[in-house]
Order: sequence, then C-alpha cells, then structure tokens
Amino acid sequence: MATSGITASTDNGSPRPPAPWPARAGFIQFQVRPGEPAANLALVRERLAGLELAGPAVLVLPELWGGGFAYQTMAQQAEETPRLLAALAEEARRFGIYLAGSLPEAAVADGGGPGFYNTMYLVGPAGVLGKYHKQQLFAPMGETEHFRSGADPKPLSAPWGPVGSLVCFDLRFPVLAAAQAAAGADLLLVAAQWPLARRDHWRVLLRARAIENQVFVVAANTCGRIGNTDFAGSSAIIAPDGEVLAEAGLEESSRSVPLDLARLQEARRLFRTVGSRP
Repeated sequence: MATSGITASTDNGSPRPPAPWPARAGFIQFQVRPGEPAANLALVRERLAGLELAGPAVLVLPELWGGGFAYQTMAQQAEETPRLLAALAEEARRFGIYLAGSLPEAAVADGGGPGFYNTMYLVGPAGVLGKYHKQQLFAPMGETEHFRSGADPKPLSAPWGPVGSLVCFDLRFPVLAAAQAAAGADLLLVAAQWPLARRDHWRVLLRARAIENQVFVVAANTCGRIGNTDFAGSSAIIAPDGEVLAEAGLEESSRSVPLDLARLQEARRLFRTVGSRP
C-alpha cells in the first residue's frame, strides 16, 4: 500500500500511522544561474508564492538548482548548501510542503575520489528528511572529474512512506528506479539538467519509469541556454499508467496537480509489475 513505510512513535511508544499521502505534486522549472545561489533561491521563493499549494504537496527543483555545473565555484557552492537547505525548510514550513532537488555535498577527504556528491535532498517543515547520491555520473559534462558516484540506492523516508529519487543520467538505468519501487516507493522524484538535443529520450524515459514501476513520477528539468548547451525543459508529472498529468514547454514554468492515491491503487489492481506479485 502507498501509505505503508514509515511509522513514527507516539509519546506512549505506540506506533503512529503514516501521514496522509500528499494532496498535490509539482515542479519548478527555471534556467539555473551558474554560480549564483542567491539569485536561484530568490527565483524559487518567487515561484512558490505563485503556485496553488492547498494541502500537503511535494515539489521538485532541477539538478544542482543552487548554482549549476559551475565547477570553478563548486567548493563555495557546497559551503552554501546547508544555508540553501535551511531556506528550503523555511519555505516548507511556510507553505506546509516538501521540496526536493539536488545540490553539491562535500565528500569526506579520504582519498576515495573527487570531493563532492551530487545529492538529491528531500526537505520538509522540520528540515532535511533524507538524501540520495547521484549514482550514474555523466562524463561528457565532466561530472566524473568532480563528483563521486553514489552506492546502494534506497528510497528517502517521507512522513507518508518511502520516496524514490533519481538525478538526471540515473533516469537511463531502469534498475535504479526498480530497486526503489521494490522497496516501497510509490512516488519517484527526478531532478535534471537534461539537454534539448535528447528531449525525446527524456519524455519517453519518464513515462517508461512510471509505467514499468506503476508509480507517480514528478520530474523537474532546467531550461534555456546555459553556456553552450540548450536545455530541454519539459518538466512533467506522470501517472502510474503513463498518462502525462502536466508537462512544461521550453520556457520557465511552475505547475502543480492533484496526486490521487486511488489512481495508483487502481493501476496495480489487475496486475503488478513491482514489488511482491502473485
């Protein structure tokens, strides 16, 4: 069931049932300003104020939304990450929502490789709920020279249950989504900087991950021209049967839609392609 997963304890030690399934899901698609965390945060705050956010909602931001792939400032960006996460928690408290997106995280200097992870964080009113390290690094953008790969992908812990995560290139590897869905994730969050040249791949793969795992997919991409690359936009929310519930174009855009748990349950009623099966 989508409401299974995390159970907290009450003051007397008895199990507390999971929180309600989120009423809405959405994305904030914008052109990430390289190396400008203050400007990017201001834009996120502005877009949040303009969204319909009645009831608990989950919103996704693009990959490295705070400063992009500005490698020359990555150390400074990683230092800024705790402040950006604190700012997201403030917005989460203000609106009663949850926010997800990736930011650089400093790795332990142990000689084990580059000094940063590309980390997807899930942030709620109480702060950071969990994090996921990008598993598959995209060498053509220099990621292998600056980031470490994650290992052992597991769902993040949200108050209503497990939540799956992917960061950009991870989307091309079905096993990463499948492992998290098999562990109970009924919602898959994707943060990306996906190029316009492969926009068709992005759209097909988002629907494929939703259909094969019978999960909701909420994906946020960047857009516009950054450096020498045009980005695809096309952030989207996909139902477990593959229907596109919302999709952005190539311009900056913010959307939220109702997230109907009954739709997921109906998709799995006749047959299941994820988790335990008859």
